[in-house]
Amino acid sequence: MNITIKAEPKPVKSGKFNYSNIKSSYGVNTLYFTKNGKPYTVIAGEVHFSRLPAERWRETILKMRACGLNTISTYVFWNHHNPAKGVYDFSGDRDVHAFLSLCKDLHMPVILRIGPWCHGEVVRGGFPLFVDLMPGKRTDSKKYLEQVRIYWKRLFQEVKDFMDGETVIGIQLENEYTGPTKHIKTLRLIAEEIGFKTPFFTMTAWPSGKPDDDFLPMMGGYPDAPWARGKHALKPNNRFAITPGKTEDEIGADLHKNNVADQSVYDYVPYASCETGPGVQADQHRRPFISEKDGYGVGFANLRRV
Repeated sequence: MNITIKAEPKPVKSGKFNYSNIKSSYGVNTLYFTKNGKPYTVIAGEVHFSRLPAERWRETILKMRACGLNTISTYVFWNHHNPAKGVYDFSGDRDVHAFLSLCKDLHMPVILRIGPWCHGEVVRGGFPLFVDLMPGKRTDSKKYLEQVRIYWKRLFQEVKDFMDGETVIGIQLENEYTGPTKHIKTLRLIAEEIGFKTPFFTMTAWPSGKPDDDFLPMMGGYPDAPWARGKHALKPNNRFAITPGKTEDEIGADLHKNNVADQSVYDYVPYASCETGPGVQADQHRRPFISEKDGYGVGFANLRRV
């Protein structure tokens, strides 16, 4: 019996993307990232500078490079830098300028996750208390956006030296957002008016947030969902399967209900991964046991979807 498989690679297209607002050596087409016009893989690892003693920043970055990473991803938690109205702290372990300067010196570009809402397992998702108490937060509410603008203007003074297209190569707006993409577009307009420049604007492409020409879509995946309300083992679902869909039903399910991952095939590729990891925390009500194969399986499936 003869078996013939006919397969043709997808054509490489430039795409009609509007991810960038600056000329840079970094680019993207419908199949892969580029650097200086050649195929390039952004391999990013997460380190949160404000959660780490400043004296360990260099050591940590060098360890990440030794592991094969070529990019740093970090949150800028609002409440770490603006704990109360009119009060700012960009000193010591919270000195984002010093951190970015070190990354530049070590030739490790950065994806800056400026929120305003970050999550990152920090209290109130990184919102200062005076913001968290506001009605209409995480929407186009004028009062909320006014506070975002005030904070981002102050943050920009710390990071503007690195908006060179080579140090900060990506800015993620919001995180795990499941509302209308219009709000993320509003945030981008504010960021651009302030002066933020980047080769890539990104957003998390959770099930209810479809990819958009203006944002590089970010997907995620874990072997289990410790944030889930139930106490029983989850079905394998698509986290271990190589499918056309990029997102998972459970991710972010602590923030919204009745989530169903959109399995459509988009031409907005390559997807980037913002959260793909074998590590799963143990909660009081949910304590999953994760084997090495679990961790490898979800990582393999997610990377094969990209």
